[in-house]
Amino acid sequence: MLSTNPEKYSNVHVLLSKNLSATFSACEEESKKGIIIGITHMHAGRSGKDPRAKVMNWWKGHALGRGDVHDADILVTGHYHHLMIDESSGRTWFQCPAQDPGSAWFEEMTGQHSPDGLLVFSVSHQFGERKWGDLKIL
Repeated sequence: MLSTNPEKYSNVHVLLSKNLSATFSACEEESKKGIIIGITHMHAGRSGKDPRAKVMNWWKGHALGRGDVHDADILVTGHYHHLMIDESSGRTWFQCPAQDPGSAWFEEMTGQHSPDGLLVFSVSHQFGERKWGDLKIL
């Protein structure tokens, strides 16, 4: 538990939400607002010809309707099981790779496979306009 070491973890907050998506603010500084990170699995993305289009259409809808991730600087999603990164909107979308070795059924049906891994990156105003860096797949 984080409460067992408050000196080390007093700035860590656990995000609990009943919604399918949520945001949190990271890297708040006196002179700069925090960097808003949005997270969702992406079950709700339906409208579009491919994963990127589905995510972008879903995110646009949230921006217009002021949904849970409308103000996110960075959006992190799961669901599509392979690494994708898009910065074409002026914000960044990270699609995480799956952490399991994949689905034999999906690979047999489509011929597609991507390596598993854990996506990690740093968030800071020091990275400039991108607001992120140190990207790694573990």
